[in-house]
Amino acid sequence: MLREEAERARADLAKARGDSHAAQAYANELLKRVATQEGNHEEERKRWEAGRLASDAKLNKATAALAAKIDDFNRLMDVKIALQTEINHYR
Repeated sequence: MLREEAERARADLAKARGDSHAAQAYANELLKRVATQEGNHEEERKRWEAGRLASDAKLNKATAALAAKIDDFNRLMDVKIALQTEINHYR
């Protein structure tokens, strides 16, 4: 009886060790997958950041061009109003 219990205990210990090794191997696999995903995420974040910076640069360029056109328009309107005033003055 004592021998049978000892054998069962040894068998349970062997099974527990096997389960422990399997669990450790699975944990290591998961850690590798997480590391890979983190690397992929960082690469994608850098790619997104580069795209965002490019978009910001285009937006800033377009904003500056629009501001220049608005300034030109306002100067031309000032000239037009001045000319209309002068024409009306001589009528």
